[in-house]
Amino acid sequence: MPSLRLRAAEPDDTPGICALLGAVFPANPKRDPDVYAWQYWDNPFGPPSVWIWEDDGRPVAHGGVFATPGQVAGAPALLGHAADSATASAYRGRQLFAELAAARYRRAGELGMPATLSLPNPSSLPGTVKAGLVPIERVVAWVRPLDDAWLAGRARLPRPLVTGLRRVGFKTLPAGAAEVLDAPPAGLAGLWSRVAPGFGSGVARSPQWWQWRYARNPIRSYRYLAARRGGRLAAAAVVGDVARGAFSYRYVFELL
Repeated sequence: MPSLRLRAAEPDDTPGICALLGAVFPANPKRDPDVYAWQYWDNPFGPPSVWIWEDDGRPVAHGGVFATPGQVAGAPALLGHAADSATASAYRGRQLFAELAAARYRRAGELGMPATLSLPNPSSLPGTVKAGLVPIERVVAWVRPLDDAWLAGRARLPRPLVTGLRRVGFKTLPAGAAEVLDAPPAGLAGLWSRVAPGFGSGVARSPQWWQWRYARNPIRSYRYLAARRGGRLAAAAVVGDVARGAFSYRYVFELL
């Protein structure tokens, strides 16, 4: 279509981008301009690579890469994190996303990100592969049931049996084994320095990451857990409650 144009996005495009994201993925928190600006334009780790297809000045496809602290094979590196791939329904099937994806990854490299991480959904996976990304693994979800009555009903088993199986399968720490905090725990830098050598490649879970990703998140509240051994931080986690339809989950966002 001659009215279509691919270009790099600017902060002034945020309202139109958020309208597109909200229409394609109503549950995407980046439909809120404040959340979108926090992740992309106000990111402290570096400028983003954000690209859009527009039709008559209106964004109809979007793909972004935001900067994250990271490491590759144990060496520190600024990494890109691809996110928020979306194409308006009327514009799908025209091979728009592959060209957009290639542009955003190319620009991310020019901005000093030697590698990009992506968690594509099934719709965007073919386009990301065409743009040069290499699938490494499928994301695996681990679930610990907390509601024995619900699980017994789903499995059609007696509730006492379900409770017994859960207690065998999931050990419970004694009360007081971990602190529950409203802010990232002290000692994260030391904990990350001990974890990082065996971490390999990925986002560096440094104190700066925890502060930006969680403490400064504009819409979500998190709780932090910390376990100490001999006064030194030995483990830390971030949890938050996430609603999905009729159910809610306590989601573990970080675990060091």
